[in-house]
Amino acid sequence: MILAETAFSTQDSVKERLETILAKLFLKLIPQDVFVNMSAKRYGYPNQDIGEFIKGEMSIYDHQTGIRVMSAAFSFSSKEQLQNIQAPTLVIIAQYNPQTHAQGKLLAELIPNARLEIIPQANHMANLDNPQMFNQSVFAFLNEST
Repeated sequence: MILAETAFSTQDSVKERLETILAKLFLKLIPQDVFVNMSAKRYGYPNQDIGEFIKGEMSIYDHQTGIRVMSAAFSFSSKEQLQNIQAPTLVIIAQYNPQTHAQGKLLAELIPNARLEIIPQANHMANLDNPQMFNQSVFAFLNEST
């Protein structure tokens, strides 16, 4: 199994719970276009084309849909099930997306037979930001697992 830029919860620590509360409030207060532009700027580094892609995808949804999507992500938790994963697992995180680093490391610890890879010079969409390193990591993992 390959998990790229994945989290198992946003409520695992007091800090994450506070950040989630603030993020939900923030999302309700700002217009959708501001949220879209902020996301495109944040995740469009180092590749501005990715930012434009994100902007295009997020612009499809109205504000209420954006809030519902983010609320679903904020309320999801799979921590209790991680120990039951039996498949060899590659957990991928990106160098420039530090908010996934702690959970990525913990994912790799909690899933039996998992390992962690950090894709350099990549952000939230590591497969597009640095496809060569992403693919190299995935192919090496798949070759080891077969």
